[in-house]
This record gives sequence, C-alpha cells and structure tokens, in this order.
Amino acid sequence: MRINNIIIGLSALAFVACTNAKSEEKPSNVKTEEEASNGLEKIPLFSECKVYNNNLSAVASELDFVALDMSQPIRPFWVLDVALTDDYIFLMEMYKISQYDRNGKFIRSIGSKGRGPKEYLQLNPPLQLDRKQKQIYANDCRGNKILVYGFDGKFLKEIRVKKDVGCIQIIDSSIIVSRQNLDQRLIENTPLITFIDGSGKESKVYLSHLYPRKKEKHGHNGSSYSSLWEDNTSCKYLEYGADTIFRIEKTNLIPESVLTGEMKPSLKEYFRKDVRDKLLTCQGILRPNCGVFESENILIFKVFQAKLSYYKIYNKIEKTFSRTFYPDAPVSKRGHCKMNFFIDDIVSGLNFSPEYQTEGRAISIVAAEDIVEKRDEILDFISHHPSKSSAKLRTLIQNLKEEDNPLMMSVKFK
Repeated sequence: MRINNIIIGLSALAFVACTNAKSEEKPSNVKTEEEASNGLEKIPLFSECKVYNNNLSAVASELDFVALDMSQPIRPFWVLDVALTDDYIFLMEMYKISQYDRNGKFIRSIGSKGRGPKEYLQLNPPLQLDRKQKQIYANDCRGNKILVYGFDGKFLKEIRVKKDVGCIQIIDSSIIVSRQNLDQRLIENTPLITFIDGSGKESKVYLSHLYPRKKEKHGHNGSSYSSLWEDNTSCKYLEYGADTIFRIEKTNLIPESVLTGEMKPSLKEYFRKDVRDKLLTCQGILRPNCGVFESENILIFKVFQAKLSYYKIYNKIEKTFSRTFYPDAPVSKRGHCKMNFFIDDIVSGLNFSPEYQTEGRAISIVAAEDIVEKRDEILDFISHHPSKSSAKLRTLIQNLKEEDNPLMMSVKFK
C-alpha cells in the first residue's frame, strides 16, 4: 500500500492539472486518504500463487479462427494491433492499415505512408474505432497527428497533437485519452494520463505522484506504457508502478480497486534489471494493450518475475487466483522462461498468448509456418474434439502453406 496511500488520497481529482484553465482550481470533492480507500476492492495480485491451470477452457467461452487472404502479405510480428467490428477486421502495421471482412477477405488499404495531410509517417498502436460513427482513429507518432478515416476508407479529418502523445484510446467522439509512456516518466510534471478533445486540445491532465524518475542507475522492466483496457462497460487504467486501478468516466478517474500482496516491488525495484522474487506487471514489445484483460467474470494480468513471465488469472466472483505454469516451458538464450500462454484444449491444441484485445475479445496472430509444422498434431486433436469450430479450422489448415498469411485466433473470455 506504499504507493497506493499516495495515489488514493488524492485520486478523486485532487491531483488534476487542467491545462485549459487559466488558474488551477481545487475540486470541492477532495477526499482524505481514509475516505478514499474505503470501499475499494483489494486484489492480491502480488501474492504467491501455486494454483496452476493452463487450459484455455478455464477462461474462454468462445474461440474462433480466421484465415487472412494473400492479397496483402502479413508478417505476424509487425501486426501492431487488431480491431474488430461485426463486419470488419482492421490490421495496423507500422506503415499500413488493412481492412478485411470477418471471413478474412481483403477489402482495402486505408491511408498510405507519406507526409501529406491524409498520410502517416509511422503508426503507433493501438488502432481505435468509433463504431457508432463508423470511424477509424490512427495515431501518427512521427507526424504528431491523429488521422480519422471512415469505415469506407475515406479520409475524414486530421487532429494535430503534441509530440509526446503516444498510445491513444477513444472514450467517445469528443474524448481521446493519451496514456503515460516511458519517456514521460523521466520528466518534470509527468502526466499520469491526459484527456484530449476532438480538436486535439488537452482538456484535462492528471499529474503523477510517482514520477519523474532518474534514468541513470536504473534498468527497465515491464511496460513502456501504463495499462489501459476495457471491460464490458468502461475503460480501466493502471499506472505502471502504482497499485490502484481507475475506471474512466468521461474525463474523470474513479478509483475502483487496489493491487496488494507481499511480492509488491518498491518504486525503485520497478526499474531494476534484477527484481528477484518481486512481481511486476508487463506488456509485450509493440503490444500496448496486452498487459491486462478483463471480462465480466475474470481479470487476467501478464506478469514478470525475475526471468519468468506468465499470466495470473483473478476470478472476480470467487475472489481467487490461478496462474499459467509449465515445468518444460521454453527458455530463451538470455535465460528468460516464458510461461505466458494458455493451451487451447477446446479446438486446436495450439498455444494461445493474447497479444491484442478488441470488442471483448483477446486475439493472437498465428504464423502459417507454425500451423504447418504442427498440422498433423492439430488434425489429430480435431479428430478427438469434434465441433463446428474445429471443422472450420480443419478446412482452413488442410491446404495451408508456410508462405501463406497467418491465421487470426480470437477468444472471448468468460
């Protein structure tokens, strides 16, 4: 509760800096530390867990596979984000946005690389959709602008933003969130989170009480960006190094729960190369939305402990934890042991490591060569687990070649 006592005491808008106001105004509803901490659920994420469950069936209610056609070559690692609607699949790469129908048939490329007003220099995930307005928001991190396109691929408008805007999240058509990134943690007046209006102007900024941190003498573990995710009804936010989860309501941060446990690192330990037995939250490289997943019944955290990474699953109904664990898990050349995947015991027998999330679904992009290498095993698994989904997968992989585009694996959590 070290960091929590700092954050929660001032969380109900007491540490807000409104950049569109001429002077700082103290909100009238400031709460004391004792008042603010009352009623918050305590989630013991940083406690030891020896309940192991690697099966995807323990957390998934639906599973689907889609083959992406060969009209545009796709390299799985360079797919920065995936976004879904009822009708479309959108893939963001560093210099390209591709649109497919829900069966994986290519429709069009959206926008193009360049310096023009309708073009982007370098895209930064995540890709955001305003499904009501049928609009796509793409952040050009080198061009310092957000480009808005229609679902028909037509350019609609450009929103100029500051240089330090990195990962964005659309709350609605008039509110855009920019989350804190690694570089911002090193500067004075470090923002916790920034709200931007539809014209690109900052409408509200919450300042961090954990930072700035000096870069020297510290390594870096965990996340380049703080975690921001959606549950069934709202967006949630967790600052890297903090232990309070906030719910975003319009431009307000509402404290909702607190992460606790004896393995909670100190702020200094969040930036050490060797954290030993401490536990940190983390995300994948170029995957800013894969750190926390939430559904109606479960919370899934990607965590890092010394040279070990895995998922911890919190059952919100039973208030219990389980985790992924593999005694024969692969170890990298640097000694990093990866246990951060589930086993699909429903359809394919494949490993599933969620890299993206959209519309209440977690998604992984599976390379065709990985499918081909394990095709006999997959087909054998399918024969023993017949279903509508497995029959579809059998059709997709029977004639698959290594040079084909990857498959999209989509999971809905319980």
